[in-house]
Amino acid sequence: LGNFEEKRMAKTGSSAPPSSFEVHIMGQIESAVFPNEDNLFCQFRLLHGSDWQVIAGMEEGITQVASVPVGSEQKVIWNFPLDITLKSSNVFGWPQLILEVHGPDFLNRDVIRGYGAVHLPLTPGSHVLHVRMFKPLSSSLLQQFISWIGGKP
Repeated sequence: LGNFEEKRMAKTGSSAPPSSFEVHIMGQIESAVFPNEDNLFCQFRLLHGSDWQVIAGMEEGITQVASVPVGSEQKVIWNFPLDITLKSSNVFGWPQLILEVHGPDFLNRDVIRGYGAVHLPLTPGSHVLHVRMFKPLSSSLLQQFISWIGGKP
């Protein structure tokens, strides 16, 4: 390794450290628990700072629609693979995974079931990330009724 380093310095003519680094994300969006919900899909997006550049992989996507298996604990399973490579010159704007879970309402319209976000780990290795999902509520009964009619709760 020492000889390689010396050759690199001689070739570039300087001993300056590299001007950028790469982050490789390999994993999956595995599953979610939404009580009393079925036929759900997850829409994901990778959010990062302006210095970050996606070199390979999909920055956003949608999983398949998954149903709750009979006799399970209300867990939908997607096992959707993620494989993304990013490049940056600094850590500002460290990547986060933004998730939206959607499902049909009683009229089979696509409605949001929950939002969530998680920063990607700073350390290399294998990690299991749990994302708490939230869903905003209408501030009044009238707003709740109007959004229910419009299919946009």
